[in-house]
Amino acid sequence: MNLKEFRVKLGEKSHYTSQQIKQAYGILNDPRYKQGNYSGAYKAIEKIAKGLASHPDVMVPMWLCHLHTNQEYWLKRKRKKKISFQLF
Repeated sequence: MNLKEFRVKLGEKSHYTSQQIKQAYGILNDPRYKQGNYSGAYKAIEKIAKGLASHPDVMVPMWLCHLHTNQEYWLKRKRKKKISFQLF
């Protein structure tokens, strides 16, 4: 899939309701999944509606939560072991 096809796909109207997307946000903010359980959040969101976790309005916040969790992990590890690394 090239970039043009991806843009057209994103521009299409979603067949997911706004309530389903809000439920996915609620799962992402749930303490059980917010601490880095990325696969668990994905499975729970897929139970709401098949393919919902791949929707751009859900995929981006899920990726950002996962990225934030990884940064916190590396920062804690850096403080303990005093290793050097560079964040993105």
